[in-house]
Amino acid sequence: MPFRPAIGFVAAGKRARTLMDHLYTIRDQEYFLCNRDDGWPHGFYDEFATETPDWVDDVSDLQPSITAIMNPGDESRETAAERCREHGDDPALYADLEPFLDEGAFDAVVVASPNDRHVESAVPLLERDIDTFCEKPLATTLPAHDELIGAAEATDALFYVGFQRRVAPYYRKIKELLTAGTVGDLGMVSHVEVRDPFQSSSGGFRFSEARSGGALLEKNSHDFDLFNWYTEAEPVRVSAFGGQHVFTRDTDIVDQATVNVQYDDGTVGSLELCLYNGVGHADVYDVHTRKTSEYRGTDGVVIAPDSPEDLLVQRRGETEEITVGAAGSHGGDIYQMRRFLRCLQGKAAPPATAVDAKKAAAVSLAAERSIDRDGAVVEIDGNYDIV
Repeated sequence: MPFRPAIGFVAAGKRARTLMDHLYTIRDQEYFLCNRDDGWPHGFYDEFATETPDWVDDVSDLQPSITAIMNPGDESRETAAERCREHGDDPALYADLEPFLDEGAFDAVVVASPNDRHVESAVPLLERDIDTFCEKPLATTLPAHDELIGAAEATDALFYVGFQRRVAPYYRKIKELLTAGTVGDLGMVSHVEVRDPFQSSSGGFRFSEARSGGALLEKNSHDFDLFNWYTEAEPVRVSAFGGQHVFTRDTDIVDQATVNVQYDDGTVGSLELCLYNGVGHADVYDVHTRKTSEYRGTDGVVIAPDSPEDLLVQRRGETEEITVGAAGSHGGDIYQMRRFLRCLQGKAAPPATAVDAKKAAAVSLAAERSIDRDGAVVEIDGNYDIV
């Protein structure tokens, strides 16, 4: 039976339109990530195989529509609406949140506004028991995270945090390997990212620490969420160095940083970020990025090279190459929107909670504070507050 949720959007910028596109891609496919009209080879497995592979997923029942868009700027709002019309939807348009909340017809809402605007939209939605997807980071401060955590705990509605890497096959495969003990006792995690600077969309909010929460929250809360998820431990201390190496005018965010995280079980994590060197592959936003990571344990190392689908497992005297597959790219947005729809349908659970979001934000903001204090160690308590 078709599942036809009506989806509203708070925001209509590039990020929101990307998520809209993924919803329509899912709606227009019979099988997930199968672009052929005849459904081959997915449908062949589905019809004739005794056991259907995990990558064969019939999504023909997922038939979302976009019925309402709220965005203050006329141009972005109309651009998003035109995209919806191209797919047969005719969403109601709003310039302000209150009429959107009072008049909008929707079953669930995607909040994809700038970081400092998430709470003002997501909390009223949850108070009305409306199923809500909220982009990361949930907020720019830890007290604001607490406000959203309280709203999420007080409602019967679904609250979905936009940590898409938790559902991307590439990162899930790393989690699978670590959980299986492939590297033995995990002791160190390391992420390195060298990329183009932020784009100036949505009013350039990413270049303002007040609006974005800082570069390490805006960009690397994803990484710190993976650190927390992979280690299954509690972050307790953070130290960091960084600053503005290239972009020093009309912005107060760092463009380079190195961060160290200590966990309560002794595991340590490190992150390096460079925001001024456009090497590597271009992503969906035409941002050139080179990402590498390593996960080191007592028996071996899992290495994620600068590749959207390959992993290496190295043990003493041997190297194993693992291909996750072309559908296992580093991103995960389309996987995330499929998971969100399945959650609305009652057939899945969100991969992360609002508390998980605060936990990642605590590491990010502790790193920002450490940089401000010339690398001084910053502690995180059991409530994921900075002390």
